[in-house]
Amino acid sequence: MLRRRFIAGVLSASLILGNLCAVYGAGLTNGVSQASGDVDSLVDSMPLKQKLEQMLMPAFRYWTVDGEKVPVTELGEEQTAFIADHNFGGVILFGENTAETRQTAELVNSFQSANAKNLKGTRIPYFVSIDQEGGRVARLKTGTSGVGNMALGAANSKSDTKEMAEIMGEELASLGINIDFAPVTDTNNNPNNPIIGTRSFSSDPKLVSEMTEPFIEGLHEAGVLTALKHFPGHGDTETDSHAGLPLITKSKKDFKEFELVPFQAGIDAGTDLIMTAHIQLPNIETETYTSTSTGEKINIPATMSKTVLTDILRTEMKFDGVIVTDALEMAAIADHFDPKDVIRLAINAGADLMLIPFDTVSSADLTKAEKYIDDAVSMVEDGTISESNVDKSVKRILNLKKKAGLLDAKIASADPDGAIKVVGSKEHHDKEWEIALKGITLIKNEDGLLPLSSSDKKKTLILASREGEVNSIKYGIQKLKDKGILSSDQSFSIKVYYEKDIEDFSEDIEKADQVLAVSRMLSTAWLDPSNETSGRESVFLTDLIKKVHEKGGKVAIISDGLPYDAARLTEADAILDCYCERQMTEIPDFTTEENLTYGPNIPAAVATAFGYYKPTGKLPVDIPSLDDSFTFTNDILYKKGTGLTFESKKDEPEKNVTKVSYDIKAVPGISINMVYTSVVSYNGKKHISNLDKVSKSKNSDLTVSIDSAVTAYADAKIKWKNNKDVPTNENKYPQFILSFKAKSGTATKEQKKSLKAINKELKKMPFRFDIVPQNLTYAKSIQVNLNGAKTKVKSAAATFSDGSTIKLKKKDFDAVINSDGSVTLKGKKNYSGEYTVK
Repeated sequence: MLRRRFIAGVLSASLILGNLCAVYGAGLTNGVSQASGDVDSLVDSMPLKQKLEQMLMPAFRYWTVDGEKVPVTELGEEQTAFIADHNFGGVILFGENTAETRQTAELVNSFQSANAKNLKGTRIPYFVSIDQEGGRVARLKTGTSGVGNMALGAANSKSDTKEMAEIMGEELASLGINIDFAPVTDTNNNPNNPIIGTRSFSSDPKLVSEMTEPFIEGLHEAGVLTALKHFPGHGDTETDSHAGLPLITKSKKDFKEFELVPFQAGIDAGTDLIMTAHIQLPNIETETYTSTSTGEKINIPATMSKTVLTDILRTEMKFDGVIVTDALEMAAIADHFDPKDVIRLAINAGADLMLIPFDTVSSADLTKAEKYIDDAVSMVEDGTISESNVDKSVKRILNLKKKAGLLDAKIASADPDGAIKVVGSKEHHDKEWEIALKGITLIKNEDGLLPLSSSDKKKTLILASREGEVNSIKYGIQKLKDKGILSSDQSFSIKVYYEKDIEDFSEDIEKADQVLAVSRMLSTAWLDPSNETSGRESVFLTDLIKKVHEKGGKVAIISDGLPYDAARLTEADAILDCYCERQMTEIPDFTTEENLTYGPNIPAAVATAFGYYKPTGKLPVDIPSLDDSFTFTNDILYKKGTGLTFESKKDEPEKNVTKVSYDIKAVPGISINMVYTSVVSYNGKKHISNLDKVSKSKNSDLTVSIDSAVTAYADAKIKWKNNKDVPTNENKYPQFILSFKAKSGTATKEQKKSLKAINKELKKMPFRFDIVPQNLTYAKSIQVNLNGAKTKVKSAAATFSDGSTIKLKKKDFDAVINSDGSVTLKGKKNYSGEYTVK
């Protein structure tokens, strides 16, 4: 993956920079150049209305057509004119806006272009924002969804968290999106929480802090601005602020010792924005408001609290970035507050950017929005809204735009063709798969049920909770077959149990030798058997476990939502947590220009259940037990940090193959050895390396394509023991090379010179290539059939990162030709290991 640095506040080099004159019209370059050099002067010159518009960030999620709300994938005339008549701070995109990669890039460009029309003074480019948190909240329809925060917390790897964020950031940057409302920095310490859950890294503020920092770093390296949410912490609520107004009765001291800890870590790590939470805090903010819908006194929520935003966040925590409200159209606000009071209270409290302050779904909405803006101007003019606060907020907003390069003489716009190559790329999905595997957590495994048998003689029943999980399960099985753990013709019985009873599967259960079922818990309603809708699934699974046990069988459960379902499924024989229920609409093949986004967690859990990978995840939350009324108790059933394991059936490090295309002409007497230089850890020691691709050498004028699509290759894995011949220095790891000798002959002086030049270029790539003259011959050689290309293994060598090489002779390894035509080479003496040439 190419690394992009957040240097001097300029957005990623992956963005195409266009001339401001071309996009924004002649005569404006000077105004924006002044802004780049002097934000204070620009703010002083701005009309009051434009200042307030800079503090507004609407959404254009739907538009009404013939009485129906239709997703906005391109701007219509009314929307374009409305945008041109105002100079908003930016726009937020949703899944309805991001149907395809090219379309999304063109939509982003159309927002920036519409903002530049009908010029009235200096026009300031947009923030384009999105909620691409990863996991269950990922808006791009063709992007890499990520594994989700709780899966990252379970893997507990700062480097993986950073890389996951960077992948998502690169995709956003390629689309011209410059703000990601992420990471979620809430500490989910309440298992009854209906909205945060797996969006949180952990129930431990220390772990949340440790994952928040690299997430910020990853987005920054991709050139994307970050926004922590939801301040001061939404993890201990039992109400979803989309549907109601939550209340937390904790004291300020309690918040400082718990919820605020990761937010402070994020501030120290340099987050650009912080998003507020619509939660009542009666022991922190005592001001009340009379609800417009109920007439009752309610507490002013954090979004409108000067105590929370100014006193705590600004003064005590020293945050000097942009404070953005959570969406103001959410029920927590819209159901209780007059819109004029919302903007008055929020600005006076210290909020800078108002997210979705009004609807934009129809012509009537746009007319109301005009009045909303005019009312805000009037309130500033009559002193109801602090003009000083407005100026401070606009300066913060413009300074952040300056940091992002949006006030320069050039602005960032998306390149649709370039975005196609980045968004949802195979390279990104391959890395996402590796990270998903590392988060899979085994919390129960009685009698070593897992890994399940991979014998084709065993009849396996897999039960999905939803139809959309079927493709996820099939994809996991495909991965197992690709790795050789399952035979290519092995079949499974995959069925969906949603809204069905256990009697519907009596025959399937009777025939099955082993049963794997997916549990999908999204809220505590799932736990209660009296709940006729959500509770029905837990009833089915408990009935399933009982029925399988009656016939002497065992049941393994994959939990793909909240991990707290383990408290309901205590009789299950094995439980694997994967922390994200995102499904697969289609199985990707990466042969088309775009693939629909999908969740890697379920297939990774299915593959792990059969021994694809050794589970290493640890529970990032405590799981309490349930009482007889199916309510969580104070007793902990599984503690944070719980994580069992087993040996995988092919216990080896996972590949990390970067796709590189480079054609090289093989010449007489030349062997081409291709070795990927990743260093991995195994059993706590960093002394494993893997050989990913070795070219075939069939004849003297063979053209070798260094690509993931090489038609014939050897795939070798080496497990090295820590002995005197294996370097222990961290910077010197062994790599194993199999050399395939080209047709005999001698390279000419000119050919050798050419190879030297090629080598120089190849060293710049993320692969290590050794192209060396190889005229050695051995009396004994091994005949290997590589997908029909007959090739002889002529030599083997261990090569180290410092360039030194240990040649291995025939006596150093035994060769066994397997029944499938592959060859297993077993190292002797100091080169103990086992690897297979397929």
